[in-house]
Amino acid sequence: MKHNTNRRDFIKQSALTAVILSGSSSSIAAAEPGSEKGSNPVFRFEEFAKIIKGRGTPDRIPKWNTATTIIDSIMVENNGNIGIGVTTPGEKLHLGDGNFLIEGGGETAIKIKRDVTFTGGPSGTSPFPIFQIGRIIRAGDGDPELRFIYSDDNTPEQSVFEIDRKGIAASVKPDRGSHFEGFISGTDPEPIFRLNSFPKMRLEMGNGGSTPVDVVIQREAAATLTFLTGNAERVRIDANGNVGIGTANPSATLEVRVGGTTLADAWTVRSSARFKQNVQTLQQALPKVLQLRGVTFDWKETNRPSIGFIAEEVASVLPEAVEYETNGRDAKGLDYNKLMPVLVEAIKTQQQKIEEFQQQNAKLEMRNAEQEKRLAALEAMVKAMVQKP
Repeated sequence: MKHNTNRRDFIKQSALTAVILSGSSSSIAAAEPGSEKGSNPVFRFEEFAKIIKGRGTPDRIPKWNTATTIIDSIMVENNGNIGIGVTTPGEKLHLGDGNFLIEGGGETAIKIKRDVTFTGGPSGTSPFPIFQIGRIIRAGDGDPELRFIYSDDNTPEQSVFEIDRKGIAASVKPDRGSHFEGFISGTDPEPIFRLNSFPKMRLEMGNGGSTPVDVVIQREAAATLTFLTGNAERVRIDANGNVGIGTANPSATLEVRVGGTTLADAWTVRSSARFKQNVQTLQQALPKVLQLRGVTFDWKETNRPSIGFIAEEVASVLPEAVEYETNGRDAKGLDYNKLMPVLVEAIKTQQQKIEEFQQQNAKLEMRNAEQEKRLAALEAMVKAMVQKP
């Protein structure tokens, strides 16, 4: 730097700026190289003796307190780290107590990028990934929504997590829609639970670790829920409220697959008079029972032997006990409980006949006894007559 006491000083040097001092007027100015003092100064301080006042703290970034006074700010620079509200910043940017605000009319975000290419993951190669925290946008229902965005050198920006003002959160995957996973360990390949919304809404559960999920609750279709174990559907609840166990098309309130079994300590059927009207005693029960044919058979589904009736045969005798397919023609099942009243009335009819036969037999026995008495008396008279001399 060159310093003269002349009124007009001129310095030309190769540095970006030149400082011109004018001792007689106690002023200082900074100008572009090659420029003359007073022509186009970048800044100028008059009264040189008063331009810098105050004391500072090491590492503190100063600030202008007044037009001529510099004091410590709350910002600190230490070992290349910047701190706000802290004395010893431990990161590139270290904030103390207080809030951090990004404000603006546009879609602002905090971007985090790593200059590394990730390979071998389920999503493929991820060169120089970037995650953005921000992007306040208008959600589908009109509420503000905060999004987390992912992109890399091969992947355009896409939302991976969203939360709106109602607290509704969603993790978004292009192939699975809203998606959540929970792991026991960060290195486990399989989660203990997974929630997907695409192509069907489903909750998956498993042991985690290297074991794939093995239990699933899934929205199969409109108003239809399914339960799966071992990748196979076990239970279905359809839009009509029908429950199917081992069948995907339950036609009854509860339907068990062909060849399936049930076990319970009791099975209660509604039978109160409160639910019934037009009550009449069954007629001709015994002739109906005599038309039924009990059979032995093997189930086609399992080859398991069993006994029972043939629904089509029963239909011609007791159509009330037979269940039909939706076409109303083909028999599919038999309500064995409905055979009980017929059997009871048949037994009562048969018992009545037995009692009638017993009464008739009693009368016959009485007649036989009287006749035997008479016969015995006659035999005695004959014997007495023969023995007389």
